[in-house]
Amino acid sequence: MIFSNPNPKSCGARAAFWVWVLFMPVYLQCRRCGEIAKTSLAKVTLGRALVKLVFIIKNCCCSISVLESMPQPTIPMPLISNTSETMTLIIQIGAVMVWLGLVFLTSKILHRYNQDPELVRKVVHIGTGNVLLIAWWLQIPTWLCITAGLIFSAIALISHYTSILPMLDDVGRKTYGVFYYALSITILVALLWEKTPQYAAIGVMVMSWGDGMAALIGKRFGKHTFIYLGNKRSLEGSFAMFFTSFVMVSMILGFADGFSLMHLAIAFPVAAIAALLEAFSPGGTDNLSVPLSSASLSYLLQSFL
Repeated sequence: MIFSNPNPKSCGARAAFWVWVLFMPVYLQCRRCGEIAKTSLAKVTLGRALVKLVFIIKNCCCSISVLESMPQPTIPMPLISNTSETMTLIIQIGAVMVWLGLVFLTSKILHRYNQDPELVRKVVHIGTGNVLLIAWWLQIPTWLCITAGLIFSAIALISHYTSILPMLDDVGRKTYGVFYYALSITILVALLWEKTPQYAAIGVMVMSWGDGMAALIGKRFGKHTFIYLGNKRSLEGSFAMFFTSFVMVSMILGFADGFSLMHLAIAFPVAAIAALLEAFSPGGTDNLSVPLSSASLSYLLQSFL
């Protein structure tokens, strides 16, 4: 899912990535016993990792005749059980829960020491957005991502009326911004996660990091301010939004398909439109307009350029 299009230039990076993702859980799981691959679960996971690694190398280096003639390896079916799949799912959910726990713990600490409420909110804003990168890295299945998005959307909507999570509330205003944020993540995952997760990641990262840095930089260094439909913005914050979005789009496209100058050409208009939408979208709707437009525009430009 993470690397949908084989690219010989990134063969080594892909192999290293899969060694880390698939071998490290086995090592950590069996470290207590002092030996690796002593349990059937470890053997199955290790076997899967080897097969995945072979397939990646074979696909990336398909011009090498030795690899072309190599038979397709198979995993003995009796060793693959629902237990291993369940364990993988538990690890995936556990990793996400640990990350969210750290994010909310950080926000609580900042709140307790009377830090700026805007800073607390943006820590949660950026931190929750990074969950999508973790889900992409761990290849969490689409159905689970959609389920989590719907739950997050429901919590955000309820929090708008009852404030069950104060750190999610908008500072100095009452909008549906957090709900729009969760809804946009759910929409992007439902439409793009199965085949092109990089564009879902672009939409969410542009919104989480771009909007987060725009608010923090604008509040700290904003000298040239303007007001549109009751929302106060600054040129410094808008530039921070543009620059952060540009970096995020370039990095994600490069990570997915291999870095090239074409990705910079795609990132520039995506970042510019994201900055404009963030500055002029009323009532928290930028949390919906920015991620959806960034993902869709990146997809279209990548398809036609």
